[in-house]
Amino acid sequence: MAITANGYIAKEDGNTSFVSDASWNSWDKLSRGAGNLITGRKTFKIDLADGNFPYLDRFNVVMTSQKIENKWGNKVIFTDISPKEVLEVLAKKV
Repeated sequence: MAITANGYIAKEDGNTSFVSDASWNSWDKLSRGAGNLITGRKTFKIDLADGNFPYLDRFNVVMTSQKIENKWGNKVIFTDISPKEVLEVLAKKV
């Protein structure tokens, strides 16, 4: 996945045009191989607006403190637990 020098994966407006096709393909292959995808609320909203959410061939975890209705069933969770706890939950799914 591409990342800017200051640690961002998208511009303020969600624009990711600076990410190359090779980087997107690498990210896609990596997340498919893991079988999981962990995102934050902002990335979730961008993916949803772009028609890319949920990633059906992966377990989707959206980290957010906001209450979001899950309309996608058991392949998606919205949670406010810590990143460490998310990894523990995912480890139990294996």
